[in-house]
Amino acid sequence: MEWFRDKILAAKSTAQRPLVLARSLCSGLATMRRLTPLFLLSAALSVGQSPVPIAGAPLQFTGTVSLPLNGRQMLGHAAEAWRYSFGLEPGAHMEIDTATNRIVGTARFNFRSGILLGREETQGPIAYRLRLTILNGECRWTVDDLKHAGNRGAPNGGKDLGLLTTEPRPLRALPGMSITATIKVWEDAKVQVAERIDNVRRVFEARLRLLADQ
Repeated sequence: MEWFRDKILAAKSTAQRPLVLARSLCSGLATMRRLTPLFLLSAALSVGQSPVPIAGAPLQFTGTVSLPLNGRQMLGHAAEAWRYSFGLEPGAHMEIDTATNRIVGTARFNFRSGILLGREETQGPIAYRLRLTILNGECRWTVDDLKHAGNRGAPNGGKDLGLLTTEPRPLRALPGMSITATIKVWEDAKVQVAERIDNVRRVFEARLRLLADQ
């Protein structure tokens, strides 16, 4: 009798095993249904928080002029030197903040590409910002935010390079131009504006030193 009872119990256990597995599977599916939205939400937040890639740092030029002047004297001389240098550039504008001893100005350089292809469409201003930070015995200058805009009056419209960066090539080709031709215009624009900034800052620094000697 004990042997027969053991066989019945074993058979009952075997019969209930699929039911136990089915219940376990259903429980697992329910857990997955609860976790799946959380997983998708987490994935969506991760994608949304990903940083936007930036191609290179914005192009900028910096320098320092050291002179035996206090901050107030340096501020006045820097503003005067601006008028004879960056202030003579097209569209020049300057604002002086005496509270922080800073000068912020804007101007532009008129770009005309040496590359024949797309010359008329890319001919246009490269606007920039000049920041002067005045300290005792020191004037720090920075030219940045250099942005190119094409010729809006061209028959095919203007072609903009946009913000100039340290990248050796732009993110994409200009409309109607190959990437090779676009890279040449990109390089040409950066070379020309660098030469112009260097020439104007030389005048600025020379004028500042001249004023300091008077």
